[in-house]
Amino acid sequence: MQFPSLNRDRKEWAFGVFKNVRGAAFAAGDSVVLDVASPDGNRVTLAAAATLGLFVGVSLDAPEDTGYFRVQTYGYHSATKIINGTTNVTMPAGSSLKTAASVVHLVADITAPTGGVVHAAYLLETVAGTTVTTAVTKKVFIRAL
Repeated sequence: MQFPSLNRDRKEWAFGVFKNVRGAAFAAGDSVVLDVASPDGNRVTLAAAATLGLFVGVSLDAPEDTGYFRVQTYGYHSATKIINGTTNVTMPAGSSLKTAASVVHLVADITAPTGGVVHAAYLLETVAGTTVTTAVTKKVFIRAL
């Protein structure tokens, strides 16, 4: 883990360097989870139903498959991909976000956490009603340390 800014004039944030083993590239703003196929604490991939609780953060870079890249694990992130999830409703600031299987964006969660679900990110701005199939890039606070 690296903490690049621990002073009073810049935001606090932390990131780690991980290896993409997804089988495809990630883009900046994509959410990632730890890989369980060959776990070593350094390999990350796309979330699956069994790995929703292994969220480690949001990509800061756009790595090709097998490339190493920075993943933000804590702090303010201004360009995280999110989606409403179930209905076309407004998501207020403070809404919990969670990982979802087979997608690179975080999903708004208006229900109580259930097994395997980790709320490690929170929306920092209100998002007017969005479609359930279109991801938008928004400001979030990540706490996946």
